[in-house]
Amino acid sequence: MKANPGGQIELAEVVGREQLIEQIWDTLEQQSIRMNAERRIGKTTIIRKLCAEPRPGWVPMFQDLERYHSAREFALSVYREVDRFLSARARIARRSKELLKSLGGTEVAGVLKLPDLVADAPWQDILNFAIQDLVQERAHQDARPLFLWDEVPYMLASIPSRR
Repeated sequence: MKANPGGQIELAEVVGREQLIEQIWDTLEQQSIRMNAERRIGKTTIIRKLCAEPRPGWVPMFQDLERYHSAREFALSVYREVDRFLSARARIARRSKELLKSLGGTEVAGVLKLPDLVADAPWQDILNFAIQDLVQERAHQDARPLFLWDEVPYMLASIPSRR
C-alpha cells in the first residue's frame, strides 16, 4: 500500500473504518458528534463515506468550510444547503425566503436569487431563519438532515484574520 499525502482516496478503497462509521451512525441517532484530530488522519474520508453511504432516513449535506472567511459567508452557505434540502422535497423555506427577499433577493419560478453579498444582512438572522425552516419542515418529513462540516477550525481561524 502506498502513502497518499495530500490526496483523497477512492471510497471503495477505504478499509478498517466500518466499525467507526457504524458507531458514528449509532451516536447520531441521539446526539451530534465532533471529530477532532491532527491532519491526514482520515476525518474527511470518514465524512465523505457518511455522505456517500447514508443510513436510510438520513440526508447528508457535506460542506467544506475552509473556503469561508466570515460568519456571513458561513450563514449563507448553510442557507443554501437548507434551501437545497427543502427544495429537493418540494418544500418552500418561507421564513428565510421572506428575510432574503426583504434584503433585495428576488424569486423567479420558485427559485430564490440571493441578494448581492454586499447587502447588509445580519448573518445571525440568515442562520437562524434557515435552521428554523429546517426544524419546522423536519416535522413533516421522514428524512433527517445531517450537516457534515469539514475544516471548521480553519474557517474559524480565518474569520478574525480577515477583518
